Amino acid sequence: MESQTKALITQLSKCESDINKAVQELEKNIKGINEKRRQSGREDIPDPIKLIKRITALEIALSTLKQQCTTISNQRSEIVLKVLSSQCDTVSQVNKMLDMTHDNDPYSSRDDIFDESWETMTRTLQEQKAFVQVGHEESRIAK
Repeated sequence: MESQTKALITQLSKCESDINKAVQELEKNIKGINEKRRQSGREDIPDPIKLIKRITALEIALSTLKQQCTTISNQRSEIVLKVLSSQCDTVSQVNKMLDMTHDNDPYSSRDDIFDESWETMTRTLQEQKAFVQVGHEESRIAK
């Protein structure tokens, strides 16, 4: 997801740069267009002032989108980390409760309670949490 966010931010930056270039080009040609418009009396020639206003609005919108994209990406990472932490805590609590139950019941074996799937799930959650934490910290450092 981080790479998609970075790609989107890169695309938005390129769009912003392209818009800036278009504004500069319009400013160069605006005098000629206004003159032609006045001389011809034609209304089908776009009004450069309105075009510049639209381009400025687009620049502002692109900047806002970039900020929102970054914010959403950060929030998403934090939520994923919180969910994984919560799941790991829940598994840990269940393990403790099952250990207490097992300690009080001499007729049940630990193998009856904990199977390979449970152990695999516990390891997988811990690995996912560690992976997400590393990615989350790297994205914070990169900012």
